[in-house]
Amino acid sequence: MSSETAARLRTKIGLYLKYGSKAVWVVYPDERLIEVHWAIDQVKILGQDQILEGHDALPGFSTPVSAIFEGL
Repeated sequence: MSSETAARLRTKIGLYLKYGSKAVWVVYPDERLIEVHWAIDQVKILGQDQILEGHDALPGFSTPVSAIFEGL
């Protein structure tokens, strides 16, 4: 997660999705959460005890969210 404003981040997510990204992952290291955006109105928030999957964006990809934050 960069230090940009929430409004700017939402704009960027919208642009990524509008121009063809199948998913956008926003990673919050301090909170150890990942937001997965599939569409402007489809968001899922994953905690450390959940599994991050690639779905259509990265078929076959799957990892525990906790693995993303190992070593932090």
